[in-house]
Amino acid sequence: FTRPGHSAREYMAGKRVSHLNYFSLLVIVIILFSLVEELTPFHFADLSDDGKEIAGSLEELVKKHPKIVYIGIIPYYALFSFLFFLKARQNYAEHLVLNTFKGSALLLLTTLFISIASFLKDTSVILRIERVINMLMIGYGTWFYYQYFSIYYSNRFLLFFRSVICVVMPLLLIVAGVLIYIILN
Repeated sequence: FTRPGHSAREYMAGKRVSHLNYFSLLVIVIILFSLVEELTPFHFADLSDDGKEIAGSLEELVKKHPKIVYIGIIPYYALFSFLFFLKARQNYAEHLVLNTFKGSALLLLTTLFISIASFLKDTSVILRIERVINMLMIGYGTWFYYQYFSIYYSNRFLLFFRSVICVVMPLLLIVAGVLIYIILN
């Protein structure tokens, strides 16, 4: 977690003894997430009056099929990193692996948030913590890509910009998709 991009790159370079297998890591984190979600009373749908039904449906989908959701979203994120970091000449399979590492870390942050939110009663405090966790997730994703691709790009500002866009763009498209779904229904 302290050097996520470098660790993923080392794993891809074959230095696997000191690293947990990327798929095993994801499965362990998904199981942990599922346990925490099952054992805690927190529900994302309770945070919003608007779109409560959709949030509840999405939460139910994730609760029933966490492996499908969290493993299924990795190819989506891998496509963005593949397109935004073409200069690195990494194949799509390598982007799948690195996004699996990133996704595992972000799912751990989500698990941490659910754990904390379960002990709190004040919705305004939970919403503030959620904003902080969301910013941490965006920052972590940016840091992850920045570290991973740092050996391929000499212009640090453009690398940082690409990293931010690669994290934010897929999220914006997901939000846009959900909004379109809400408007059409």
